[in-house]
Amino acid sequence: MCVIRDYRLTLRVAIVLIILVIPGLAQPKKKTGSKPCATTLSACGEIGCAKPNSADALLNKLKRQIPSEHTPLVLTIDDFEKLQESADTLVGQHVSLREAKRAKLKDLSVSNGTVAEGDFVEIQGFLVGVPHPNKKESVNCRLTGSTNNDFHLTLSRTPNDSDFEGIVVEMIPQGRNTKWTTPRLTRIEQQKSMVRVRGSLFYDNKHSINDDEDNPMGGQPPRFSLWEVHPITEFDVCATPPCGNSEDGWVRLADVKLQPQ
Repeated sequence: MCVIRDYRLTLRVAIVLIILVIPGLAQPKKKTGSKPCATTLSACGEIGCAKPNSADALLNKLKRQIPSEHTPLVLTIDDFEKLQESADTLVGQHVSLREAKRAKLKDLSVSNGTVAEGDFVEIQGFLVGVPHPNKKESVNCRLTGSTNNDFHLTLSRTPNDSDFEGIVVEMIPQGRNTKWTTPRLTRIEQQKSMVRVRGSLFYDNKHSINDDEDNPMGGQPPRFSLWEVHPITEFDVCATPPCGNSEDGWVRLADVKLQPQ
């Protein structure tokens, strides 16, 4: 009889454990890192959700850094290939970079001289792919909604390239012109209008190059270089071709008259 009682007691304990423990194991743990760390964009500090004095804090600050220069250094899209070769040698891809290593990204040779991360640069090209807002990035305190996030654009040599053949340029939400919208940018892409982008040169070290359309890398935006213009401070559209290095033919994005669909 004692054996039977012990067996029943053990069985009851096992059933209780199954009821209490198994459901807990089945429930996925909540990712605390996906929660917003500010209630509004205006309350989101310059390092976003990054820890103070961390490599990510420096990265987030650079994503918002407005260049102090008034005259941009004109780059070509080919320059971004050369810049990537330099970065591969100096710091690599998909790495964490603190200030000492980021400081290596200077005196880099390009077609018009030398350049450093953070310099005011200009590049001309064509939008390819689909302009879209990023989602819940640390730099913007993981807030949701297009008004709280960067606009991700791909710029390439010709309007018929794929986004795997381009580079990334980004508009940040802080102080962004209300007429800089993804529908307006999509229409510019559809019209195959040349554009001129000015802003800060930035190296997005957290990613890896994803330039093979036949073998795309999951989780990595398509592009052949990790160098970006980020943040964009000026965005012009070639309204009267041909447009070159003068101001002739260029119209501010906010003022451009879109062709009817």
